[in-house]
Amino acid sequence: MTRRTSNTNEMKQRVAELNLQGALFNLPAGEVRVATGLGYRYNSFQYNSDELYNIPGVGSDILGYSVLRPSGGNTSVSEIYFEALVPILKDMPMAREVNMNLGYRYSDYSSVGGVSAYKVDVDWSVIDSLRLRGGYNRSVRAPSVGELYAPESSGSTGIGSPSAATPFGGDPCDVRSGYRGGFGQSGANAAKVEALCAAMGVPAGVLPTYQFGSTQVFALTGGNPNLQEETTDTYSIGAVIQSPFSSPLLERISTSIDWYAIEVTGAVGNLPIIQTMENCFNLNGANPTYDVNNYYCQVMGKRNPTTGFLFEPGQPALNLGAFKVSGVDLQIDWSFDLADVGLPASAGSLSLGTVVSYVDKFEIQNLPGGPSYNYAGSRGTAVEEGAGLAHPDWKANTTLAYTRDWLNISLRWRHTAAMISAEQVRNAASTTRGVDSYDVFDLNGRFTLPKDLSVRVGVSNLLNETPPQVGNFAGSYDGQNYDTLGRYYSISVTKSF
Repeated sequence: MTRRTSNTNEMKQRVAELNLQGALFNLPAGEVRVATGLGYRYNSFQYNSDELYNIPGVGSDILGYSVLRPSGGNTSVSEIYFEALVPILKDMPMAREVNMNLGYRYSDYSSVGGVSAYKVDVDWSVIDSLRLRGGYNRSVRAPSVGELYAPESSGSTGIGSPSAATPFGGDPCDVRSGYRGGFGQSGANAAKVEALCAAMGVPAGVLPTYQFGSTQVFALTGGNPNLQEETTDTYSIGAVIQSPFSSPLLERISTSIDWYAIEVTGAVGNLPIIQTMENCFNLNGANPTYDVNNYYCQVMGKRNPTTGFLFEPGQPALNLGAFKVSGVDLQIDWSFDLADVGLPASAGSLSLGTVVSYVDKFEIQNLPGGPSYNYAGSRGTAVEEGAGLAHPDWKANTTLAYTRDWLNISLRWRHTAAMISAEQVRNAASTTRGVDSYDVFDLNGRFTLPKDLSVRVGVSNLLNETPPQVGNFAGSYDGQNYDTLGRYYSISVTKSF
């Protein structure tokens, strides 16, 4: 039996802006330049799913498709902003040029009300070969119309396996779970855990021996019209260094290095079902009375009245705790003509460039007042949805290129450091394996031919490097962060007329 289903999306946007810019007045170091303006934006959408995807008491009646529920809404914002470039010093000892950039924006959102954003940046040219830079930036992001009103849909989400040695993993009501016996606070409150399970719908006759027969649930994910804004504070300081050498071999070296620290509070994300379970069952002190009416217990899902199995648990969009990220970015570029090392003038030139990123901290607090975990150097799981899956402490892209008249050939090396499993960050006893370091080489060529014709060829993953295994199951790979296609080729031809 077949059925033709139909889902519709209707999206609208209105935008109006007025911008002015120019010189305001002169200071001894130069012109003060400003930019200011007004803006208005309106966004709306309406999503209507086919009735067969959302049958009351059944869910989706189409094989292979999850629950899809209709939703819709709109947001609007009126804004005013002002930005100024202020020259502080010019042509002074140890200050060839010092400029300050100031900015302020006020936004009035229909969803969260009035918010302010601002910044202060300083650019200091000490000498010709050294420039320092740094600043502070407060930015605000109101939730998008999708985050506010996204339709609910279900998808398979892992919850792990129950274990008496640890509370992490599995259904807390499972008799094998650490929540019900022998682990810390939850073990000491096993009777309260069992009472809460009964209040949530696990039948009394089933509860003494209840076992949840899966490591996955089909969780509902959707928007939340009560979301508030995200706030971010960013600090940065860095330097740009040009080669001080006059030698032809070394004069074309440039280096930039920047340290940054970013803190996001009220971050919008979907609370993973694992975190919901932990909070409902008071692992983090979020439900000390083991009350079935606790918010987290209410969104944890329903129970089958016969088996007690968990179904349709919620992963609601919430203003989660905070992200704290800090690290260093380094870029080095060096080029020279081969004639500078004694080869003929027609021999061409070489260039070497590398971009290196070091992440010292990627700390996530899933809920205000809850524990924080530093995921730098780990590959994530559901505990950190909304913050990406991989947080290697070291990443680097290095390119060696040869150029001569009509051709350019380059070899790029992409390196990603090894990472432990994010489950080990939260639970040192976890046996989930991490991922090995990953190194891939790409070969590219560009050829300029007569009659305004150019050809580009490339071989990605030149050595056909296999992506590292993810988790404990052989054949599991991360297509988001690693190349799962293997070696592949490309060619493009461009003709100008």
